[in-house]
Amino acid sequence: MPSFKYAQLDLTKSLVLDDFGIFAPKYSGKAASMRGKTLGRLNGAIDEYEWLSNEFSNSDLITVSNSEDFLNKIRNYEILHLAMHTVADASLPDEAVMYISDDEEVDLETLYNTGLNSKLVFLSSCQSARVDDSNNNISSRSIHRAFAHSGVSNTIASLYEVPDDVTSKITQEFYTHLKAGNSSLFSLSLAKQKYLKGVKINALSHPYYWSGLVHNGLGVHFAETGKNTRLDNLVIMILSISIMISYTLSQMR
Repeated sequence: MPSFKYAQLDLTKSLVLDDFGIFAPKYSGKAASMRGKTLGRLNGAIDEYEWLSNEFSNSDLITVSNSEDFLNKIRNYEILHLAMHTVADASLPDEAVMYISDDEEVDLETLYNTGLNSKLVFLSSCQSARVDDSNNNISSRSIHRAFAHSGVSNTIASLYEVPDDVTSKITQEFYTHLKAGNSSLFSLSLAKQKYLKGVKINALSHPYYWSGLVHNGLGVHFAETGKNTRLDNLVIMILSISIMISYTLSQMR
């Protein structure tokens, strides 16, 4: 029975810019996972990896040899960006896994028993926030919740399978706003707004494309540029309502 270590959320927490680990395995595109899902190449994840390594020049590009090595290395960073394949079935939430290579996985039980000290983890992986929501089953476990259980203060994860290229665009905008001094919570909201403003095909403005990424936690910011997080939260609420109203009105025209 794992001990509970849910992070205490603190509005005053700040991030160290140089304490940033990035992991994005290069799948062959031909291998089938042990769960029967083909692990296709994640071109968007590779774009994220290259963009982040340039934008944050002091970040570490994590390479691992196996699952044990992966778990040991991700303990070393305040900020983690994990762009990888996740397999999660809503009817079998306890069997969710993350793939660190074509043939190496980390299962949910292992994640729940891993102690982490990160203040922000961005899970750029499909279904990483997926749980069994049947019968109002709010106690179900997920990869998203496993990181919080292990001590991570703030996580960003995906509720469902989002197109790789869209996730990459929102991700890059998120880090641009985070680096500018906004909280992680506010930065995700701003990134979604920027994505919507740049959409040239109306169908791509549907919430399916941008609402799947969700933030858990009260938000953190970089220490040297941090802004008022409480104010951020108020602005987020107002802007989120505005986005939904604007989208609804556009569909009624």
